[in-house]
Amino acid sequence: MKAMDGAAIRRRVNWHCLPPLFLVALACQLDRSNLAYAALQLSSDLSFFSRTVQGLGSGCFFVGYSLLQIPSSAACMALGPRRWLPIILVAWGALAMCFAAMRSIAAFLVLRLLLGAAEAGAYPAIMFHLSLFYSPRNLGLAYTIVATATAVAGLTGGPLAAGIMSLDGAAGLRGWQWLFLLEGVAPLLLAAALPFWLPASPLTAPFLSPDEQQWLWREVNAEQPGIELVPAAPEAGSDGLEAGASGAGQHEVASLAAPAAAGPGAEATATQQTAGHAESEHAELLATHKRGGEGPSEAPVAGQLPSPGDGGGGDSGGLRAAARRGLSDPRVWVLGIVMLLVDVCMNAIHFWLPTLVKASLQGQLESDEDEALDDDDVALAPAPRPLHAAAPSGSLALLVRAALLSALPFCGAAVCMVANAWHARRADERRLHVAVPMLAAALAWGVLPPAAAVGPGLAVVALTVAASGIWATHGPLFSWPAALLDRDAAAMGFALVKTCGSVGSFLGPLLIGWLADLMHGYSGAVVMLAGVSAAAAALVCVFNDAPT
Repeated sequence: MKAMDGAAIRRRVNWHCLPPLFLVALACQLDRSNLAYAALQLSSDLSFFSRTVQGLGSGCFFVGYSLLQIPSSAACMALGPRRWLPIILVAWGALAMCFAAMRSIAAFLVLRLLLGAAEAGAYPAIMFHLSLFYSPRNLGLAYTIVATATAVAGLTGGPLAAGIMSLDGAAGLRGWQWLFLLEGVAPLLLAAALPFWLPASPLTAPFLSPDEQQWLWREVNAEQPGIELVPAAPEAGSDGLEAGASGAGQHEVASLAAPAAAGPGAEATATQQTAGHAESEHAELLATHKRGGEGPSEAPVAGQLPSPGDGGGGDSGGLRAAARRGLSDPRVWVLGIVMLLVDVCMNAIHFWLPTLVKASLQGQLESDEDEALDDDDVALAPAPRPLHAAAPSGSLALLVRAALLSALPFCGAAVCMVANAWHARRADERRLHVAVPMLAAALAWGVLPPAAAVGPGLAVVALTVAASGIWATHGPLFSWPAALLDRDAAAMGFALVKTCGSVGSFLGPLLIGWLADLMHGYSGAVVMLAGVSAAAAALVCVFNDAPT
C-alpha cells in the first residue's frame, strides 16, 4: 500500500467537515440563547415576563430537548447526518421566528418547548458525523473545535444582539422582535447549503483520492472498539488491506482493498462502483453493524467496500443492539450525572449572563429590593410599554452596554475550551481536564458577589473565569463515551449524556430565576452555582471508568 501523508489528509478533512458543522452548532446556540438578550427588553414590554417566567421558559426548551434527544439520534443514524441536519434546521429556524409574534405566557412556553424538540438532534448528529471521519483519539479535539460555537455564540451574540436591537422601532417592531426574526433566518439558509457542502462519508469524500478515502476509513475504524482490521494476503499488484469485523447475523465489515489477485485495476473499479451508490444516501459506515455482538467472526467479502451513502443506515436490530450497549453501561450514566451538573452552570450563563452583567452595572447583583414592588405599590407600577414604542435612549444604551460586556466571558471560554481539549488529547487524560476547570468555576462563582460589590469590572472577571472553567470541560467530557464504547453504542451513549445534561439545563435557568425573585437578588443563585460546580468536580474525581 502506497505511503500516505496522514497529516495532509487530516487537514483536508478538518477544512471540509468542521466549518459546516461549526455553523450548525453556532446557529443552534444563537437561536436557543437569544432569549437572554431579548429578556433585557421583554420584561418591560410583556407584563407576564417575570424572572421566574424567564427561567421557566429557558428550562422548557430542555424539556422538549430531553424528550426528543434519543429518538432524534436514532433518526440520524437511520437517515444520515447530511439528510437529518437540514430537516431540523428548517424546523428550528421557523420556530425561532415565531417568537416575534408571542403575546402570552402560554405561547412563550409552548414555543420554547417546540424549539427544544427541534434542536434535540443537532449535537448528536454532529458527533455522529465526526465519528465517521475521526478516530476516537482525535474525536475529542474535533468536537471541541465545533463546540467552540457555544462560546463564539456568546462572543458574537452580544454585539450581534446589540446591533439588531438597535433597530428598535423600525417597521413598528421592537428590538427583541427583530432579534428573533433575523436570527431565525440563518438556519433556513444553512439548511439549503448543507446537502451540497457536508461530505457524506470518507469513502465518497470528493476532496480525497480513492487511496486516501480507503486510508482514512481504515484509520478511523482501526481504533474503534470491537473492530479488527485484518491485513490482506500480500500479492504482487495489491495495495489493499482487509477490514474484518466481529459480530454475526449482520453484514460484515468490508475489505479495504480490491481482490489481491486482480491487481490495482480491479481496486479502481470497485471504488468507482461504490462511489456510484453515494446518492442513495443509505447505509454507510455502520458497516461494522452489531459490533460487540456475540458469535464467531466471519470472513469479510473480498473486494467489497462499505456502502458509501450518507452516514446512516443499519437495520433495526443493529440500532437496538447499539442502544442496549450505550444505554445500559453504568459508566455512561455517571457521565450523564456529571453532564447534568455541568449544564446547570453552563445554561445559567447562557440564559442569565446579560442580566447578571446588567445587575452588576446597576449595583444590584446582591440585592434589588429597591426595585421590588410591595403590594401597595402595584397600582403605581408603570404599565408595559406598547410594542410599537421605542425604548428611551438611556435604557437602550444600558441594554447595549450589558449585551456588549456579556461577550467578554465567552472570549475566555473559547480560548480555554480549545486549549484544554488540546492538552487533554496530548496527555491522553480526561479526569483532571474536567475536574480542575469545574473547581476553578466553583471558586469564581463563590467570589462573584463580593467582586460585584467592589465594581462591575471585577464581576465580569469572575464571570469570565466561571465561564472559562465550565466550557473547558467540553472536549474531555463529551469524548469520554467514544473512549468507552464502539461508535454505534457511543452515539447512543452520547445522546444519553446529553439527555441527562438537558435535565440540568432545565433546572439551572429555572432555579436562577426562582431564587432571584425569592431573594430579590442573585447572591443565593450564585452560591447554588458554586456548590453545583464543586459537586461536578468531586464526582469526576471519584469516577471509575474501567470496564465493568
